[in-house]
Order: sequence, then C-alpha cells, then structure tokens
Amino acid sequence: LMMSADGKKLYALGTPDNTFSLYVYDIGTKIWKKLIGIGEVYYPAFSDDRQFISYVHFDRTKKAASLVVLKIASLQKMCSIDISDLIQVDRFKGTGTMPLNGGDAVVYTDATTLYIFDVKSGTIVQKTASGCTENNLMLSGDQSKIVAANGQFIFIHDLDGRLESVLPVQTGHQFFSKSFMLSQQNKVAVIWARGDVRIVRTKDGKQIGRFYLYNNGNDYLFLSDDGRFEGTEEGMKQLYYLKNRQYITLDKVFERYYTP
Repeated sequence: LMMSADGKKLYALGTPDNTFSLYVYDIGTKIWKKLIGIGEVYYPAFSDDRQFISYVHFDRTKKAASLVVLKIASLQKMCSIDISDLIQVDRFKGTGTMPLNGGDAVVYTDATTLYIFDVKSGTIVQKTASGCTENNLMLSGDQSKIVAANGQFIFIHDLDGRLESVLPVQTGHQFFSKSFMLSQQNKVAVIWARGDVRIVRTKDGKQIGRFYLYNNGNDYLFLSDDGRFEGTEEGMKQLYYLKNRQYITLDKVFERYYTP
C-alpha cells in the first residue's frame, strides 16, 4: 500500500498467486479502480517519493525474468532489464527491489549481493557484497542511506550502493521480515524481534534497550539494558521485582527510593 503525495489517493498492489495488478482508491469518492495488470511479479516496492514501482517480472513461457521500474502517473515502463542469469530463474534467488534517485536507478538484491542498475542503460553501476533476506531492503529515515538486512547484520550503504558500515544484530532470530528501520539521524536501528522491539546503536551494534507494547499499542514500556525504564501507567505495571519468590510491583518501590 502507498498513499499519494497529496493524501487523496491510495495505491495498492493486489495479487492472487503473484499475478499483480495496480489499483488506486480515491479517498473522496471511495471508489477503487484497476490501473494496469502487471502479471506474475516478485519483490514489488514503491519508491519513497511515491512516483515509481519496481519489481521483478517473470515470464513462465520464456522462463525469463526482468527488472522493471514503472512510473505510476503515466503507467510507463522506465526500464525492463533482463536479469534471468542473475536471478537464476530455476532457483529464483532474488530477495528485493527498490526504485532509487527519482527513478534514474533501481536496486536489486539477493541473499549475498546488492546491485544498482542505471535505468536508462540497463547496466550494473554498483555491485556490493551485502545481500538481504526477502523484502528487508529500504531507505533510511532521512532517505540518505540504502539499508539491507539479513537477520544477523544490517548493511548501511550510501545512495551509490557503496557499503559504509555493517551493524551486527543479535536478536536471537535468523530474520525479522522487513520489521526494522533507522532513525532520522541514522543513530539507532529499531528492530522487531518477536514480541518486543530492540533499539540498537548503529555505531557499534550495541543494544540500548527494549520497547514493549501492550493493549493493542495503547500502552508501552521501554527498558534499557542498564536498568532505566519509562512507560505509560499500564505499561509500568508490567515491571516488578522478584524477592524470596514474591512479586513486588514497581509502584510500591520506585517512587520511594529512586526513579531510574
């Protein structure tokens, strides 16, 4: 899903069995409209400027795969780059795509490598050994970095695809399925890890703390790794001390003694 820049339309890629069509929903009239049938595609992604869609189109008859960038306003294909050998159509080893630089470039990733293609020429302009798991590809909050992740590491690149830093992430799980982001200043990474949210410092990969949500997101609790905490009243009730097998809730002790 993607909201238009003026907030009046909602774009959606709908699919039965990966056979995608692009739809638009007019928020004023509350009417859905099919814009174009795209076919069997994989790894679709909207650009952050809300003007382009990228995806891998698969032609089963020809057993060929193409990297496509589509301009939403005109429904014009900006490129259709043959990547059949790269993606290995018998294995389909790709993991993600992303339009870049106002539609002038497009990112394609597999498990081990990040590629940047020039849209006009269709050539690879950058190849970096830093792949990601499926759909774990995005721009940073300030749109100054390309970020890819594989569950154990977050790879941070400049917009030309050059690798700047590698952030080790020890969440205890092998992947976090596009549930991570960088802060606006790229100082911390926020990672969803099955039940809680980990806050990790980007300069050294150290976990700062965990963020918990309760009551459908209406209450929260943040607990830092050095013992400090913050939260809503209901969230704070989730914290307690255990002494001689007895539970002691925080409201009985922390205001009397200290508030870390």
